[in-house]
Amino acid sequence: MDYRIETLLEYIETNISRNVSLNKASNALGLSSGYLSTLFKKEMGITFSEHTKSIKIRHAKILLRRSMLEIKEIAFKLGYRNISNFYRDFKSVENLTPLEYRKNNGINITILERLRRYDNKNEK
Repeated sequence: MDYRIETLLEYIETNISRNVSLNKASNALGLSSGYLSTLFKKEMGITFSEHTKSIKIRHAKILLRRSMLEIKEIAFKLGYRNISNFYRDFKSVENLTPLEYRKNNGINITILERLRRYDNKNEK
């Protein structure tokens, strides 16, 4: 794999909460955005935006399963400025809304709340 794409993949993964754009990436790598777009598609088999969307949704799924963050907080944490864009992207990848995904795969809020109450009771 081209070293520039490897570097870019690492950057995307570690900065997923920021708005990582093809223009910013191409400037940082000293390449034209058209060339980087072509190179990325050739190396990865998908577009830059498809890749960043899939990484964001993968992170969203983890947060939906393992945290009690509100869905809008998850969206903003992953760099979405608009919750409806987050819902659209999530549904396009998972065929479920984030809320449906959480209901099917998320932590059991009732059990978690009981554990918190138990901890608070025993701390006194």
